[in-house]
Order: sequence, then structure tokens, then C-alpha cells
Amino acid sequence: MRLPRLATLIGVAGLLTTTDAAAQTVNAEALRRTQFDDGWSGDITGAFSFWRGNVDYLDVGAAGSLQYQTLYPHDEDDPVPYVRQRAYLASNGRFAERNASTFLSNAFAHARWTGMWHPVIGTELFAQYQYNEFLRLNRRILTGAGARVEALRLPEVLASFGTSYMLESERIDTEAAFPDDPETIAHRWSSYGVMRSTLFDDRLILQATIYYQPRFDDFSDHRVFTQFEGEATITEILSVGVNVMQMYDSRPPNDVTRLDLRMTNTVKLTLK
Repeated sequence: MRLPRLATLIGVAGLLTTTDAAAQTVNAEALRRTQFDDGWSGDITGAFSFWRGNVDYLDVGAAGSLQYQTLYPHDEDDPVPYVRQRAYLASNGRFAERNASTFLSNAFAHARWTGMWHPVIGTELFAQYQYNEFLRLNRRILTGAGARVEALRLPEVLASFGTSYMLESERIDTEAAFPDDPETIAHRWSSYGVMRSTLFDDRLILQATIYYQPRFDDFSDHRVFTQFEGEATITEILSVGVNVMQMYDSRPPNDVTRLDLRMTNTVKLTLK
């Protein structure tokens, strides 16, 4: 059994990089070098900024994840063993204000269980809570169940996809100028695909993920989340990375833009 690892992020161009509370769904496939570790693994990220004087500024946030998984029997030198069972929990929160005016306030929690009853085919269950003040989102609660397929398993390239039914309950802030429905319940089809490539003896990892979530009764009401991640190892404890996320909602609340785009560069120090 492997104890959780503590990762400290240094010099990030944004605070929390692997997931974001603005996303339509948390990316449970986010890039992890410990993807094929048996047993427990996890990470914690946090930051705090405080200014007083000519500019009053406060920014505090934290993120963490915890995973437990078991693998199918495999040779010790097999770089891509098949996962038998995985339980995954991730959470994130951030608050920031400048001159007593809040400009960031969001949080989420996501739990997912994957049981592979065959090395390439399995079942997934998941649940999630989200809050984001600047998307006028008081809360979004969703739960779902579906199937996962390991489509390609090569030492250098992996590809997986999944499809699920998802029940979503959403409550938003309403204002006189924006007469949105304050609460909606939607039945969505949530599907994702992920491709991962490992190069130069595991020193460079590239990964692309896409989620597509239309309503069953109206496919023009859909959400799309895409994420590209890259991480390059410099030394045994030092790595650098890039993370590009795009989030699209075809029917956001009034006065909320449809498309969000974020790019973050990271320097990571891992204490083993």
C-alpha cells in the first residue's frame, strides 16, 4: 500500500490547476503520474496571498484529492496494468477579493467509483456538488451512472471512453433584469473520452480529455469541457507543466458568457 504523497506547487500562474469549479463536470481523468499505483495516493495544494496598503487584496484557496485503487494481476514490469477498482474523491475551494470587492468565490466536491468487472469494460458511479458566485450558480448537484471502456492499452498510448446517464439539479441567482428559472432539473447524457501519451522514458506526459453533456430532451442544450495537459520531468522532484481548459455552456444564465478559456503554467516540487 502506498501512502499519500504531498505535492507543493511553486510559481503557478493560477492557483488550482487540475480542476476548476467553473467546469461543467470535474475531470476525474486529470493527469496523474501515479495513475497506475496500487493502493492509496493523493495530493494537497494550497495558496494564500494578502496585501494591505495601496491595494487591499486577499486570495485564499485549497484543493485536494484522494484515491484508492486495486489492479488486475500483472507482471511487475508492466507499465500499463488494468485497474480492477478505483474510488476517487476531489475537492476545491477558492475565495479572492480586491479592495473589499469579491471577484472569485467557488467550490466543488466530486466523488467517483469505477468497478471494472472485465479488464476493458466496467461500471462507474459518481456524484458532485458545485458552487460559483460569478456564474450565478448557487448550487449544482448531480449524480449519475454508466459504463467505461479501456479502448487502447499500449506502453506509449492509452485511450479510454465512458458514457453515463446524469441527473442534474441546479439553482441560480435570479435578478429582475435577468428572469431565469431559479431552479431546474435536467436529465443529461454525459460522455467523455481521454487519450494519454507517454514519451522519452516517462519524462513527458501529454493528455487530452473531452466531456460532452447534452440534455436528453433537447440536444441543443449542451455543455462541452475540454482539457489538454502536459507535464515534463526536469529532475526526480522537479517538473513543469501546462494546462489548457475550455468550458462551453450553450445555455448559461443571462449575463454569463458561453465560453470560458484558461491556460495555466506550473512548476511542481514533489516530496516523496
